[in-house]
Amino acid sequence: LNLHLLVDVSGSMQAGDPSKGEYARRVATALAYVALAHLDRVHVWPFGAGLQRPVTPPRHKAQAVQVYRALASQPGETDLFAACKGMVGVSRARGIALVISDFLAPGGWQAGLDVLRHARYEVGLLQVSAPEEADVPARGEILLRDGETGRRMRVRVTEKIATAYRAAFLAHGESLQHYARSHNLFWAHGRSDQPFEEMVLHTMRAGRFLA
Repeated sequence: LNLHLLVDVSGSMQAGDPSKGEYARRVATALAYVALAHLDRVHVWPFGAGLQRPVTPPRHKAQAVQVYRALASQPGETDLFAACKGMVGVSRARGIALVISDFLAPGGWQAGLDVLRHARYEVGLLQVSAPEEADVPARGEILLRDGETGRRMRVRVTEKIATAYRAAFLAHGESLQHYARSHNLFWAHGRSDQPFEEMVLHTMRAGRFLA
């Protein structure tokens, strides 16, 4: 079995305490450990604005530590389409492709996933969020900074705006889940403040992503 882990290391993954990026690193490392213990081949593809240097550890579970080291967060935006297109262009080993990301890509996320599906990968989606992203209270005027571009904007957060934000956050997750269901793909949502072991050992096994 070839397991491809496309892991988002862009600026937005640095949000949260613990960060979304740290959660993604731990889940990816644990999955790599499980796969390598079964003598499967693991291919790790860090991405941000584009695809970064891939890591293919030797088939021994002790080498899973290479995965963790390769997934340090980087500043910059997310371009999921460029990452998926780049991976398909250089990889000749078809298999499972799990995308671990917050899917907050300025150019959208569907086109990248379509690339993987059309290239006949068995695609899975792991949406990662931070607990504070789910709810923004009305708190007057604040200064927002884009985690990927560094751009700043002063915004007055009223109850109406806070309510609209909460609805948009829920709609983002629902659209990912709907996409997965309509194409018979694995989808799960993990929060960075939850134990990563629960995602790997329970959620993914219940969803039949892990045997």
